[in-house]
Amino acid sequence: MLRRGLAFGGMVAEGMVRGSGWSFLQFGRRLEHALFSLRSVQACCGQGMTPDKMHLRLALELGDALITYRNRYLSVLQPRPVLDLLLNDETNPRSLLFQLDAMERHTQAFPSRPQGMPDDELAALKTQVGQVVDSFIADQNPGVDESVQLDGQLFDVEQRLMAIAEHISRVYFIHSQGERLLGADWRPSNQAQGSGQGAGQGPVQGAGQGTPQGLAT
Repeated sequence: MLRRGLAFGGMVAEGMVRGSGWSFLQFGRRLEHALFSLRSVQACCGQGMTPDKMHLRLALELGDALITYRNRYLSVLQPRPVLDLLLNDETNPRSLLFQLDAMERHTQAFPSRPQGMPDDELAALKTQVGQVVDSFIADQNPGVDESVQLDGQLFDVEQRLMAIAEHISRVYFIHSQGERLLGADWRPSNQAQGSGQGAGQGPVQGAGQGTPQGLAT
């Protein structure tokens, strides 16, 4: 399985024509990387953790950025530079901002480009990510409240990304009405809260609503 995956990756990198199919494939890869980055940071730094309880080393290892952090900061692990490196560093190919930049470029190569393409939404997401990091960094003594706020803000970014993916799927790949991607709040804290409310209650804001804010088919 690993060899086949590596072979496919090499074929795409070196042998695939840079047409619309390649752009869709790259957009999907960047979307997966973005979602992984968001969920890794949420799991390691969110959920109401105080800075001394955050799993900063694990977050850097998951983001393949531990060596970069050591070379750049030459200091002990701290939440602010870790979040900046993993979320808002345009030079880090594994950061969230890098993925959003790449997704924005790939959408420019989509065929036809009907009205309502998510260019503005992706640009707004990049601004939102910067604000999330800045708001956390601005607090001199981040604690549980700031961690909970970070968790909620990153989850909102994730839901907006899923809405963009749903919109593109509906425009280019889904030709029947009424189909949509399923959204769910995967965070352990919210699963625990939802277990006593019964199935189907407490829908996630933005999930399953179809078109992301500011987009129209």
